[in-house]
Amino acid sequence: MEVGHYINDMALIVIVAVIVLVGSITLNALYKRTNTFQNQFIDIVKFQRLKDDGRFDIVNLGSNHPKFAFDYTESGIKGMNWAIGPQTFMFDFIILKKYKKHLNPGAKVIIPVCPLNFFLLETHVNNLVKYYRIFSKHEMPKYDIKQKLTEYTLPVFRHPARAKRIIRDVKADNRLSITENPMNKEQIEKDATFWIEGCWNPEFNIDVENMSTLSKANQQSIDGNIRILSEMIQYCIDNDLQPVLAILPVTKELSSKFPEEFIQQHILRYINESNKQGVPVLNYLKDERFTTPDLYINSFFMNANGRKYFTKIFVNELNNKEAGK
Repeated sequence: MEVGHYINDMALIVIVAVIVLVGSITLNALYKRTNTFQNQFIDIVKFQRLKDDGRFDIVNLGSNHPKFAFDYTESGIKGMNWAIGPQTFMFDFIILKKYKKHLNPGAKVIIPVCPLNFFLLETHVNNLVKYYRIFSKHEMPKYDIKQKLTEYTLPVFRHPARAKRIIRDVKADNRLSITENPMNKEQIEKDATFWIEGCWNPEFNIDVENMSTLSKANQQSIDGNIRILSEMIQYCIDNDLQPVLAILPVTKELSSKFPEEFIQQHILRYINESNKQGVPVLNYLKDERFTTPDLYINSFFMNANGRKYFTKIFVNELNNKEAGK
């Protein structure tokens, strides 16, 4: 009799375990279809769609700023925006090496330098998840199999509360499709203040408008990024590619918060130290042709119309520069 009860109990445990397992797998699969999960990979999908015979004459690397700044559809040249937000020079270089086969000989590689690019050397751990979709263990620094399993492969197992997003999801990230600036003048000014005082200053423990002595951590990041950028430039030259450094525009509300001394000492000086090869540098940070808020979705990122307008002029001026005009 006791043996029979034991068998029945074990059978019940197995049944419950199977139900829990199947339920967990189902929840995990449903969660991975949500915008909450998929929004992480919005910049990755384009690389998964690349075909082996796809070749480009111009591409840009970079983080969120260039992601919203380049659109080659009306530029008269076959190009692709390879920016991933957020991203460091380190991962720019990895992207370039992995997808170099999609570039024609002599292709232009635009390496954008964002205002605080040199201050961020390593990608924050939480921002690594997106790369598990395209990078192998040997391609990705700090590849963590545990993180891949718990945050990418089976995200609900470790964080069951995320299952609520199956019912109450967030909106899909549609910022790239916005064609106008939804912010009014006051909101744009507040947004510009946020980037300086609410984002970059606390993240890097600095004061952009009143820079003083750099911390040891800042100096290490700057030195590391100078080295990486220099190596990336040389890699392009060695592989029959044309590297171009570009400082992209922002609204007047944001650009006005960068003192000339900051631009000279913490952007241009680092570029010069990286660029011993003397490749072209195009500086649009305060270019008044591109400072009107109508071209942006906030104080920093261009809208769909703004990036087509900027890219067309950028490519034309780059071609003229090469022709010596």
